[in-house]
Amino acid sequence: MTKRNKIVLGSSIFLSLCVIATVIINLKYKIQNSDINTNSLILIGIIILLSIISIPVVYFLKVRKSKFERMLNNEYFQKYEIIKDAVMNSQLSGINKKEIKEDILDILISAQKSGKPAEDTVGNPETFAGEIILSYARPGRLPVLSIMDGIMYFILFIMGVNIFMWFEQTNVSFFKTGIDISIITFLFIISFILIPVTKKLASTHNYWMFILPVASGIVFVLFAEITRRFFYSNEIIRQFLDGTVRMVPNIFILILYIVLIPIILFFKSYVRRQLLKTID
Repeated sequence: MTKRNKIVLGSSIFLSLCVIATVIINLKYKIQNSDINTNSLILIGIIILLSIISIPVVYFLKVRKSKFERMLNNEYFQKYEIIKDAVMNSQLSGINKKEIKEDILDILISAQKSGKPAEDTVGNPETFAGEIILSYARPGRLPVLSIMDGIMYFILFIMGVNIFMWFEQTNVSFFKTGIDISIITFLFIISFILIPVTKKLASTHNYWMFILPVASGIVFVLFAEITRRFFYSNEIIRQFLDGTVRMVPNIFILILYIVLIPIILFFKSYVRRQLLKTID
């Protein structure tokens, strides 16, 4: 297992343990305050189960080698990992990504069989991957697709959090469920900053960037606790930490969220066809 795969799997395990520890602490707090109910127990059980399941999912999707990938020796495979991560995290279509990955594997396997050094075959893997992506795409306009991704991630996160919070207290109307402003802020950071940055850094030799989401979560929690301890008397800080906003206040907004997802996906497909070039 390469260093990259160890870090990916390790960060997945660590994140799962953090989530499980958080829900257990939350459960203990609810029991002490006699605020526990059947829905809360079901929700906690689902979160723990999903956290555990996420580890083998990450292994099979991000770590496990395919039949043809196992044909590459360590020197070639390390180059291949960097190129594959860059391509798979790009804004190219799924079909293009699959074709490129298969072509790269064919090239590297053939070069390895001929005894050619990996360095002579791809040179700098980051540059090699960048040139492949540029042969398909007009880079100056790709941020449009990233912004649409961010909007879609944000909507999905908001809907997911709203559903989980409502399920914990179904006696309250779904449309009256509020989400903490601090959580909304963090979801915005994840959608528009963390995910794009992590994808961008995936094509570098610095594999520690895979723990960036976990580290960011820890930093955000520490920031919230420090501001609560020292600046809670400030009205803005107090509102940020404890204020809530109803992100799904009525049926019309709910329908809007639901409709926006397929619209964004369709628009992404249209924009990709307009902005991405094809190889002759």
